[in-house]
Amino acid sequence: MTTSDKELYKCWASLKEDRVVGIVSMRAPAHIDFSDYRAKAVSRLESLGGRVKGGKVVERDGQVFFIKRPTHENRNKHPRPVTYYPIKEEWLA
Repeated sequence: MTTSDKELYKCWASLKEDRVVGIVSMRAPAHIDFSDYRAKAVSRLESLGGRVKGGKVVERDGQVFFIKRPTHENRNKHPRPVTYYPIKEEWLA
């Protein structure tokens, strides 16, 4: 992630062949049990046939992307470069 990236929100995404095929925000209403919300969101994304990953939706140069959450980011002296997965604009309405 670069300094020009603007984080919009955290989400889960279904990735199939390095494309985003679905996203669900991690923001659940206050009256909903988050564990149930998470389980249903992940189940729904798995039904799309992709790998479900947690991460962030960011805006970069006017385009919107999903970035996977890095694993053990601070344990590695040479972290892998961030991969930006484009998101279709109509999904963000």
